[in-house]
Amino acid sequence: MVQNDTVWQEYVELVKWKNGNWFYKVSQKDQTGSTDFKLIKISEDSFTAENPENEFPTIILYQIEGNKLHARISGGEMQVEFEFER
Repeated sequence: MVQNDTVWQEYVELVKWKNGNWFYKVSQKDQTGSTDFKLIKISEDSFTAENPENEFPTIILYQIEGNKLHARISGGEMQVEFEFER
């Protein structure tokens, strides 16, 4: 908690496995292991990763537009968007 607001920190990592597949790995402080999302689409300015076994999100999308990074996490009918700027 910081000033009555919940704060958490995630660690993310892009890893190329021996079989040639790329994975987006998410872990949290004090958590053993990670939640892994397989990259299913990669382009010059975006990537999409999915893990249909995860409760939420099941899909993660990152896209660069100029100086902004857009992220969208989704699963089922729920969707949350984030925007980061340099």
